[in-house]
Amino acid sequence: MKPVDQKDFSVKRLDRQEFQAALAKGQGRARLHALRYGLDDLKDLVLEACLHNQVYDQQSESSRGEWLYEIIKDSPCFPEFRDAILAALETELDFWDQFQLCELTKEIASSGDDQARQKLREFVYRNAADPEAEGDWLGIHGLLFLDGVEGLIQLARIFGQRLLADPEELVYDSILYHAAYPQYAKILKLSSQSDPLIERYWKYLKKRKRASARPSIDREKARKKYSLTTILDNARNEIGEYPGRYMSFGKHATPDELEELLACLLNEVRNPVRRRLLWVFRRAKLPRIDQIILDWANADDDQLRSAAIEALAQISDPGVHALARMKLESAQASGIDWNVLHLFINNFETGDEILIKSWLDHLQPAREDAHSLGYSLLRMMDQQENPVLSDLLLWVYENIPCANCRYFSVRWLNKLNLLPDPIRFECQFDSDEDIRAQAQIK
Repeated sequence: MKPVDQKDFSVKRLDRQEFQAALAKGQGRARLHALRYGLDDLKDLVLEACLHNQVYDQQSESSRGEWLYEIIKDSPCFPEFRDAILAALETELDFWDQFQLCELTKEIASSGDDQARQKLREFVYRNAADPEAEGDWLGIHGLLFLDGVEGLIQLARIFGQRLLADPEELVYDSILYHAAYPQYAKILKLSSQSDPLIERYWKYLKKRKRASARPSIDREKARKKYSLTTILDNARNEIGEYPGRYMSFGKHATPDELEELLACLLNEVRNPVRRRLLWVFRRAKLPRIDQIILDWANADDDQLRSAAIEALAQISDPGVHALARMKLESAQASGIDWNVLHLFINNFETGDEILIKSWLDHLQPAREDAHSLGYSLLRMMDQQENPVLSDLLLWVYENIPCANCRYFSVRWLNKLNLLPDPIRFECQFDSDEDIRAQAQIK
C-alpha cells in the first residue's frame, strides 16, 4: 500500500513542550513540525538533541543521526548546527554523544562537506589507535561508507599495531558482521600478504570468527552451575543483588526441584532470602499459590513486594486477577508498583482495559516508569491478542520513551487494522526505520 498522503492531514503546530517531548522520543510529529513550520524558537532544543544523544535504549534503538540531519539540513540555522556538531566531535567525552556526533558528521560529509569528512576521519583514527578508548569502533561505519577500501586498510594497520604491542588486547571485530564483510575479507587477506600489521589484524579476525561459532552453554551445563543446593545456599547467604542466577536455575529446574524450593520459600522468615527465592519464579511457574505470597504482593518491603508481583505474574489464577484489580482500584500501585500491570498479562479479562486506562490517565510517569508500564501492556497484548486493548496500545505510542516498544504498538495496531490514519501518516517520518516501514503496510 502507498503511504498516507500528506495532503490528507493537517500538521499540528506543536508548542515548545510538545515538540521537546516528540523530539526526545523520535516521533514523526517533530520532523513534520520542522518541515511545515520551521524551527522558529525551537533551535536550542534541536541543537541540544544533536549534541546530546536522547535515545532511551542506546544499545538497541535505531540511530538518530540521519533523522536529526533531515530536521536540520534545510534550516536557515544549518551553518550554526554544522559548526557546533563538528566542534563537539573534537571535545565531547560522553560515549553515546560521540556515537551520535559521528553519525551526524557522516551525514554532513555525505553532502560534500570536505571538512566534515576530514573531522570524522581524524576522530575515527585517533579513537581506533587509543587502547583506553571506551569504544574503538565509534564512527567506523560512517568512515567505511565515505572512504571505502582506503579507510579499511588504514584501520586494519591501526588495529594491527595495537595487537603487535599487546597480542592479548581486544580490538574492533564488528566488521565480521558488516554487510560488506565478504568483500572486505578478500581485501584484507590479499593485503595481509605484504603488510605485517594487516596480517596481524587479519589473523585476529579469523580467530574471533571461529570463537563466535562455538555453541552456547547447554541445559545440563547450566544445571551443574546452578543446582538446587547452590541456589538455596546463595539465597540464604543473601548472595546476588540481581535475579540472573536465580532465573537461570528456574528456567532449567525440574518440577520436583521447584516444589522443594517453594517449600523452603514458604518456611523462610527473612525478607532478603524470600526475595531471592521468589526470583526463581520469574522464569518458572509457581507450582501452586499460597496466600502468603499474595500477602507479600502487598508487603511494606518494596523489594519483596516487587518480587512477589513478578512471580505471581507468571501464572493465570483468579486470585492473581483479583489482586491486580484491587491494586489498581485502591491506587496501591501508584508508588513502587510500576510492575503491577504484569499481573494482567496472564490474567486479563475483557473490561479490565477500562480500569487500566483510567489508572494510566491519572499518571505522570517518569521515563523509566513509562517504559515499564508500556512493556507490560505490550506483553499483555502478545499474550491476549485482544482488540479491546487498542486504546492501551495508543497509550504506549504516545507515552513510552523507547522506539522499540513504540514500534511494537504500531505493529499490533496495524495487524488489528486499528492504526489511525493520522498516526500512520506521522509514522512515515519517525526516527525508527521499522516504524517507517510499518506505516506503509496495511
